[in-house]
Amino acid sequence: MLYNQEVKQQYFDSLMSIDISEKSALYISQIQSLFNTMSQEEQRMGKDIGEFTKDEIIDALTHNRKRSARTLYTYGTRISKYCSWYQKEILKNDRSLELIFTLKEMQQIILERKENNEGYGSLLYSKDLVDHIIDLQINPVQKLILSAVYFGISGNHNVQLTSMHMSNLIEGNQLKLYDWKNNALQIERTIKISDQILYYLVESSNTYSFKVPNPQDSTKIISEFKLSGPYAIKGTADEDSIEENIDLAWVHRRNQVIFNRMEKIIVPPGMKERISLKKLYVSGFVNTLKAQAQILGIPVRDIFSTQYIDMIALQYGKQNQKTDQIKFWLKEYL
Repeated sequence: MLYNQEVKQQYFDSLMSIDISEKSALYISQIQSLFNTMSQEEQRMGKDIGEFTKDEIIDALTHNRKRSARTLYTYGTRISKYCSWYQKEILKNDRSLELIFTLKEMQQIILERKENNEGYGSLLYSKDLVDHIIDLQINPVQKLILSAVYFGISGNHNVQLTSMHMSNLIEGNQLKLYDWKNNALQIERTIKISDQILYYLVESSNTYSFKVPNPQDSTKIISEFKLSGPYAIKGTADEDSIEENIDLAWVHRRNQVIFNRMEKIIVPPGMKERISLKKLYVSGFVNTLKAQAQILGIPVRDIFSTQYIDMIALQYGKQNQKTDQIKFWLKEYL
């Protein structure tokens, strides 16, 4: 659940009223994801991010997270637009000034914070940490989400996740993955999944309840609610409509189910950082590259000159990108 959910929804509606194209829908989904990651900071500060100062926004974006200057610039600019809307539409302040974020300024902030060792953890999750976090979960659906994203299953609006169904399985651990393209659900690729993901897929498909653990003691359950639906990642009656029409509204509704389940993820004691699906996906990609390079006994950058890059790119849905594009995308992680 987003902080100040009703206000955030008003903002989403205002964006959709301006542009209802698929490009706009993707942008709104990205904003929704950003707001989900920021909700914990809003809770900590006790106010909507629309009331944050520029320094508070930067602190929230860098709190226990390592982000590139361009990411800070992009996120800061998107939040700034929301702040302007919030000040005008919610606080009725027509004289509010837009918060300006520049790439050069973000680069300087990162340099200063690196020197002071402030607000930055690792760029990637280690495989050991991911395995540990998966083991901590008590709900199969959360184990499925974490293991699947780390394995490369994500897609536009997380549709590859939300559309996972037992009928998509083919003999030999082969799984058909669907994605949202050209305003329709289409088969994107078929990959061989691990035995672990297969197990969680079956378990999650056959589980119709979700247990909410005590954040301080995960062995104690504070509540439980029912799940329904045909998909492996099921929603509640409030989250999922009984409508069978697979349209953009279905995509956003199903994507929100992912965020709602991620809010209840159990993390190791002392880990203040909320699990990021993007960081989880990139960590899986990079760690897979490094593991294969180690097997071959070559530097990780040399993996891009072997046949294995094609196999790994397919696993992570990058099969239509050129090797140089993938290398450029991952350059800050290698």
